[in-house]
Amino acid sequence: MDSDEGTLSVPVDDWDQLLEERHRLDDGALEDRLTAELAELGDRYLEAPTDQREAVRRAFDGRAALLDALLGQVHRAASRLRAAGETAWLLRGLTSASIEDRRTDSRDLVLALGELWLAAARAGLDPGPHFRRVGALSGQVERRGTSTSELLSVFDQSAHFRAAVAPQLAARATRSWTPVTPRPISPANAGGAAHLADLAARSGTTSITGLAWSPDGRTLGATDWNRVLLYDAGGVPEPRVQLRAELFRGRGLAFSPDGALVAIGGAVSVGDAAGIVHVWDVASGTTRAAGEHHSGPVAVVAFDPRGATLASAGRDRLVRLWRVGGDAAPTSLVGHRLPVSRLAFSPDGGSLASCGAGKVVIVWDLERRDVRARLEGHGSSVTDIAFHPRDPTVLASSSRDGSLRLWDLARGGVTRQLDGEHGRGVRALAFTPDGAVLACCGDDRRLRLWHGTTLAPLAAFDESVFGFDPRAWDPTGSLRAAAGTGGVVRIYGLPEPRRGGRATE
Repeated sequence: MDSDEGTLSVPVDDWDQLLEERHRLDDGALEDRLTAELAELGDRYLEAPTDQREAVRRAFDGRAALLDALLGQVHRAASRLRAAGETAWLLRGLTSASIEDRRTDSRDLVLALGELWLAAARAGLDPGPHFRRVGALSGQVERRGTSTSELLSVFDQSAHFRAAVAPQLAARATRSWTPVTPRPISPANAGGAAHLADLAARSGTTSITGLAWSPDGRTLGATDWNRVLLYDAGGVPEPRVQLRAELFRGRGLAFSPDGALVAIGGAVSVGDAAGIVHVWDVASGTTRAAGEHHSGPVAVVAFDPRGATLASAGRDRLVRLWRVGGDAAPTSLVGHRLPVSRLAFSPDGGSLASCGAGKVVIVWDLERRDVRARLEGHGSSVTDIAFHPRDPTVLASSSRDGSLRLWDLARGGVTRQLDGEHGRGVRALAFTPDGAVLACCGDDRRLRLWHGTTLAPLAAFDESVFGFDPRAWDPTGSLRAAAGTGGVVRIYGLPEPRRGGRATE
């Protein structure tokens, strides 16, 4: 990266072109190349004389995409710092902030620096001297009242540090474990969906991002930004357990088949963040595993029927397979070109289906770790998938195009299809535990029950306030949970639907 005169060269034209190719081709290798070259520039920037550092900063003037890349580099440095604990990544994040020189939205930079500080502290480093060192080498031009030099040098005295970083440093290992007395609720109601109980997260959450029942039906789990809340299924309005994770945007809650473990995925920071998976022991509340093996936020996790494997997937388009209780690195399944948001294991544990922003469903053979089938035909992104609980050859899928399909994996092709029954799009689906009923919800804000093999209509229920997510059946298939605004989870009792009906071709 040196020129013949011994000064730092900054090939911004080449990097601009690389960014264009990266977005056009959606090629992660090009992003990795830019990350490496910006890291090299940062290493040399620290040792360069003042005039060369100023020239480097000027070279990025007017390069909006590259300035955004520098901001993303701060987030990536925080992620690498968590994974490796190396001081070099702390300095690379700081030099990227110095070169960016507060020429984009300064709020984003402050958030990124907060994540970098937290990552350093969790790695056992003292970030203060490094912030001040790079601050002393940074620009003095005031932007929005503060220069980059001042921002870095006194970051631990800033309002953001006091409000957001310091509390996380103090509470990063905090867990609350408060037993309560269950109060049973009854699912009995033959006339329609009956609202039975509200469970409100009293600690201030306004967003529930995932719901799941434990296999024995005694516990309802909910996730918000960085916690798992475990409620007694008796309708107690306070969670009896709060498991706190060092992540943001927790999603994809899943219990192991024996109910002993609970897992969620999410991101390690805001912005361009790496993904992380947390696994806890439900009985003790202790962390069993936490790993950062995704380069983007994790959207979904799922245990296989035997509880030996945990799958995770998200924005980086990879499906990862973890050995539960093992130390081996996860296996990667590569095949999606767009982010993955749903996973489903077959009931025999031999296959895994995945889908997301693309129009295709991929079914993986888990013994061969290879693609078994690519199911194509939906006209828009696939929103959800589910295997029939008693037949590993039957897979249901839904799409934003408003269609619902049943696939025959043994012979290939679609056996049943519905179009437009849920308005413009179907958002989520799930079989009842016996496979007799397929529940779906969509843009029409109704929960509809279909025959599990014929897709004949069975029942429909209006829900105008809360968002039904049919994946949250209890093991009996008679209790439903739905998340709404204000951090409230609502439990419903559903009637036993009639099982007849003719096939809908």
